[in-house]
Amino acid sequence: RRERQTMKRLHVSLCSSLSTACRRLVTGRTCADCPSRNDSSCPLQDIEDLGPPRLVPPRPNIKKSRGSSQTSALGNLSTLRPASSAMAFRPSSSFSTSTSSGFAQTFHRRPLPERLIRLASPEGKKLFREASDAGTAECYWPLSEQFLTQSEPAYCSIASLAMVLNALNHDPKKTWKGPWRWVSEEVLECAGACGHSLDRIKKSGLNFSEFAALVRCQGARVQPYKAAFVAQDSEAGKQIFRDQIEAVCSDVTTHSHIVANFSRAVLGQTGDGHYSPIAGFHKERDLVLVLDVARFKYPPHWVSLTDMWNAMLAVDSSTQSCRGWFSISTWATAQDSPSSATSEVQNPGLCPPHLLSWGESRDSCMTMCTPQTSVAACC
Repeated sequence: RRERQTMKRLHVSLCSSLSTACRRLVTGRTCADCPSRNDSSCPLQDIEDLGPPRLVPPRPNIKKSRGSSQTSALGNLSTLRPASSAMAFRPSSSFSTSTSSGFAQTFHRRPLPERLIRLASPEGKKLFREASDAGTAECYWPLSEQFLTQSEPAYCSIASLAMVLNALNHDPKKTWKGPWRWVSEEVLECAGACGHSLDRIKKSGLNFSEFAALVRCQGARVQPYKAAFVAQDSEAGKQIFRDQIEAVCSDVTTHSHIVANFSRAVLGQTGDGHYSPIAGFHKERDLVLVLDVARFKYPPHWVSLTDMWNAMLAVDSSTQSCRGWFSISTWATAQDSPSSATSEVQNPGLCPPHLLSWGESRDSCMTMCTPQTSVAACC
C-alpha cells in the first residue's frame, strides 16, 4: 500500500512538470503495459530524459533511540529492495531522490549506444586525427570555440543555431548584455509576426520549417534539405548529403556549417527529434562527427553517415514529414543582404520567417509557406 501511494505521488510530480500530461501516469499506472509505449501517439515521446517510473524506497528512520545507534539505522539501507530488477539502482543512468518539493526522477548522462563512437575515446581520437590530417575536420575548430549546452530540454534547435551563428562570426544586431551584441538562445527569440517565442520553443521545440524560418529571422542565409526530397532515390540523396558534408568540412574558410535534424531513436538513443551541428567527416570509414548540444545527455560522437541519413529520413510525427539538414552561412557582402534585396520581397515590412531564401523563386517559396501566412504576403 505504501509503495502504491509513493508511486502515485511520483507520477503526479513528474506529470506536473510536463507540458502535456499523460493520463496513465496521473492515475498511477506505468508505461510497461501501455499500448502507445512505442507509438507516435504517446504524448511523452519527445520529452527529453523521461524514463520508466522508478519506485522510491521509504526513507529510513535515522533517529537515535534507546538501545540503538545511528549506524545501525543507516545499516537498514542495505535491506531496501526495489520492486523489480528493472528498477535497480544504476548510477550511470538515473536514480530517484527526495527533495523538499516532493519526489522526482533525475538523470545524469546516458550511455552512448555501442555503434556510436565517443570523440574522447581512443578510437574517437584516432578517427579525429585521421580526419584532421585528411583535411575534413576544418569546421570543427570554429564550432568547438562556440560549443555550448542547450539550457532547456527542448532548446536543441536554438542552441545549435546560436553555436553556428557565433562560429560564423554573425552579428545579430541585437544587444545581449551590457553593450555587447552576441548570439545566445535568449537573443534568438523573435516573438513578433513569426511567433518564435522562447515559451513556445520551450514547450514544443521547432520543426524543420520553423527552424529554417528562424535562421532567416536572424538575417542569416540557410538552404534547407529534406532528406526524402533531395533526389529521386535514397542512394542518390545520401550521396548529395555526403558530398555536402565533405565540402563543408573541408572548407578552410569555414564560410558555412551544417546542422542536422534527425531522429535519436534511429541511432539507438533515447528520445526522438533532435538538432546538432556536424563538425567533421571521416571519408575512409564514412563517419560524421556530431557535436551534440545536449551535453548533459550524450558526448560528441562519431556516427555512420548511413545511420545519420536514415535518422533524417525518419518522419516527424508533428508534421508527418521527414527531417533533413541545413546549410547555414552569412551574407558575403552588404549588397547581398536582405536589407538591400527589397525588390525581391513583396512585403518588405514583414518579418521574413517564411521566405525560402531571398534570391530563390516564388515556386520554391510556396513550398515553405505556413498556413498562418498567405503566399501573397510571404512570397
